[in-house]
Amino acid sequence: IETNDLDSYSLACLGSLYVLDEKNPDQMVCLLRGGYPPFRVVSSLAKEYLGKIPETFLVPTSDFFEK
Repeated sequence: IETNDLDSYSLACLGSLYVLDEKNPDQMVCLLRGGYPPFRVVSSLAKEYLGKIPETFLVPTSDFFEK
């Protein structure tokens, strides 16, 4: 892993944690392809530092959304 990739990953996780703290959403949507590993980090940090456990919907990215 390159330093820039690690910095980008860390900033994305911290940014998500900030949104979770400031906006206080009832639910979060997490795309399984690529989105689940960062969510696991954010979820752990939210539980430990914010005392929040967001409800999560895991969405396989090979599926399509329908109205």
